[in-house]
Amino acid sequence: WKNFIIWLLLNKMAEIPFNPFSLSGKTILVTGASAGIGKAIAIACSQMGGMVILNGRNQERLKKTLQELSGEGHQIISADLSMEKDRTRLIDNLPKLDGLVQCAGVGSRVPCKMIGKDDLEHVFVPNVEAPILLQTELLAKKKIGDTDGVNSWQLDLFGAGVLHDEMIRLVDQAGDTSIHIHPFCQPEELAKEYRCARIFCLPSFEEHWGVVVHEAALSGCVLLLAKGVGAAEDFLGSDNGVSFSPFSVKEMANAMIRVMSWSDEQLLCAQLESLDLAVKFGLSEFVNSVKLICKV
Repeated sequence: WKNFIIWLLLNKMAEIPFNPFSLSGKTILVTGASAGIGKAIAIACSQMGGMVILNGRNQERLKKTLQELSGEGHQIISADLSMEKDRTRLIDNLPKLDGLVQCAGVGSRVPCKMIGKDDLEHVFVPNVEAPILLQTELLAKKKIGDTDGVNSWQLDLFGAGVLHDEMIRLVDQAGDTSIHIHPFCQPEELAKEYRCARIFCLPSFEEHWGVVVHEAALSGCVLLLAKGVGAAEDFLGSDNGVSFSPFSVKEMANAMIRVMSWSDEQLLCAQLESLDLAVKFGLSEFVNSVKLICKV
């Protein structure tokens, strides 16, 4: 491991550059997207970088919504969600979703003394029954969300050394498409990887040079640092990562699984803490340290 892995990046599948308000790389289904709140939300999702799938009953009005979306790759799948066959057709034609916004619904005004069973069903089916059944069927067919837990992560290894070819052979032999081995990267190329990563792992036996950890923290990465990494004291806070012994494969694996099992909310809080800790170390901090050294 020491000869090959200089650093690791754990990337969420199709993950976005760190921005808590970005939907880049995400696919969102918006029902009731032909008008009103649904249309407004669909437009907002597209402006945040998401790929939007528009659903509604009126094909022509959905086309008008489509024309107002930002970006490319958006789709229209018209369907009446209160009809089982329409829901099935919609779900069968959907790609894997990252989000669902349910805005489809109807309203009805009937005098209280004239409300009948048909009036109740007219409102209850599209407003309550249909969205519940849609959500249930999407989850049952694994069409939405991170249903695979830690198995939905992608592992990228960067570095070069005597074990490079052997590592490639082992990954190919295992047939694991979620592990990618890269050669040594120049700083400009690595910076792009940092921005797309959720978790940064440095399993060095000994590491006194803290620049790579600082760069990862500035990019909003959760940190997995070996106890031999000197910069861990400055950049590893209470909730933005985990330390482990580089001499224990089991301890390192448990640390990785632990962080990969965090919820999106936990990951976001950890990323924000990494940023807060990272910005404390800049030019002014360097100047103050030099002054302190000079006084000594």
